[in-house]
Amino acid sequence: MDPTMSIQTPRRGGVRRFFLAAAALLALAACSDDAPLPVQAPGGAPRMSRASADSTVKRKTIPDQYIVVLDSTVRDVPGFVRGLAKSPKDSVLFVYQYALKGFAARLSAGAVEGLRHNPKIASIIPDEYGTMDQSSQPIWSLDRADQRSLPLNGTFAPNQTGAGVNVYVVDTGIRKTHQEFDGGARVRAGYTSVADGYGTGDCNGHGTHVAATVAGRTYGVAEQATIYPVRISGCNGTVSASAAIAGLDWVRVNHVKPAVVNLSFSWPVRSDIDNAVTSLINAGVVVVTSAGNNNADACSYSPKRVSSIISVGNTDSYDTRAPDSNWGSCVQMFAPGVGIVSAWNGSDTDSRTLTGTSMSSPLVAGIAALYLQNDPTAPVWKVREAVINSSTFGSVADAQGTPNRLAYALPVYLGATVSGPNGIPSAGTYTWEAVTDGGNGSYTYQWTLDNHLWGYTQTLGTGRTQSVYLNPGDGDFTIQVTVTSADQTISSTLYVFNGDTGCGADCTVGTPKVGTSTGAF
Repeated sequence: MDPTMSIQTPRRGGVRRFFLAAAALLALAACSDDAPLPVQAPGGAPRMSRASADSTVKRKTIPDQYIVVLDSTVRDVPGFVRGLAKSPKDSVLFVYQYALKGFAARLSAGAVEGLRHNPKIASIIPDEYGTMDQSSQPIWSLDRADQRSLPLNGTFAPNQTGAGVNVYVVDTGIRKTHQEFDGGARVRAGYTSVADGYGTGDCNGHGTHVAATVAGRTYGVAEQATIYPVRISGCNGTVSASAAIAGLDWVRVNHVKPAVVNLSFSWPVRSDIDNAVTSLINAGVVVVTSAGNNNADACSYSPKRVSSIISVGNTDSYDTRAPDSNWGSCVQMFAPGVGIVSAWNGSDTDSRTLTGTSMSSPLVAGIAALYLQNDPTAPVWKVREAVINSSTFGSVADAQGTPNRLAYALPVYLGATVSGPNGIPSAGTYTWEAVTDGGNGSYTYQWTLDNHLWGYTQTLGTGRTQSVYLNPGDGDFTIQVTVTSADQTISSTLYVFNGDTGCGADCTVGTPKVGTSTGAF
């Protein structure tokens, strides 16, 4: 086995032999002019450029385990390590030859002291546990949201972050200083309709949990979105329709686009709530709401029945509808909502596990934010169609007449390029093809030709290919195709040189002669 890949478990007595052999090097080291090598903190780098270390970072040092870096003059690293002990496999964990020269081993204090006097050793650094740039095992709901089918693969890797998108969490307030919100760096001034002295702070916890599910650094889908707390509920979690409408009213007049609202509350059918939400949607705000936890027809509750809203039911880790999740035609899709871990209001590091459609709704609000980052001027209907059409179809068990769609956080972006000749060497019919991928549903096409010499634009056909009869010398032109899928539109343009002999691959023109694409969802 390659020694750089071997991992051995020490056996009793083997480590002692290694230590004794290492300590025996003290006599040799005594003849050296070098001072004993200090054991360095993980952030330091002796005899090399010193790396800066943030003293506020909590390290998880592994007791009695070290990385020993050898001097660059050592050529035979495995041989050097073997020379330190008769049975190095009993204590050596890894031998490094390429990224650096050295080894990792479990060492006692005495062995470390012996190695410090070896002139061939550059540094001895305590080993430590690291962390991934997200939770080492993402919460299952995020893990589920970026794959089409089970089993879970242990990762969450969205292709957007929500940066530049404004999310309005209409709820119980937010603990803005929580580490999930970067200590408040992404939380803006909001609004409260509850006169209890807490302002937009959260004395309940629900709002903090929801906000972090939308846009938390660890628990959220859109980890760089900007968050606005809109507090409509007090410490006991109850909320009046009047307080809710006041909050929605504030959002209506103060929102900054692109904007998404998450509203994880329900009322029996009320036209005032429905109208307030409709007003937001008409103003260009995407509104996502929980379907409710009554195991009933969601059309019996407001604002679920608003036609342009996104209403979300919840599923468990087996893709089964939660027993109490509302259902029916007023629910557009499902998302994970059982056993969801997210931030809590007890401290800046607090978390709690909750279940309900209040947990599934913010996940979809986060997906809407990802979409809007890519297309910040998209109208509500376009965002709604994209989020719904990008979802996974047919995977939810016991959907109870609800559209069988499960939220998906990796939108399938539409791509298109124009393939065909970029020069007209002789009279004849020339054909170009639209090469497409991504998007959702079937494609439609629209071709146009823009003549640069004569200054006219000609609308052509609507097929995947386009043929045009041309004569040389008629003037350079661009041919463009606009491709539309169920949720996206994109255009691709090819510059064509129309000279006497054609341009070929070596043509130099002022406009790109290769296909370029522009567009969005």
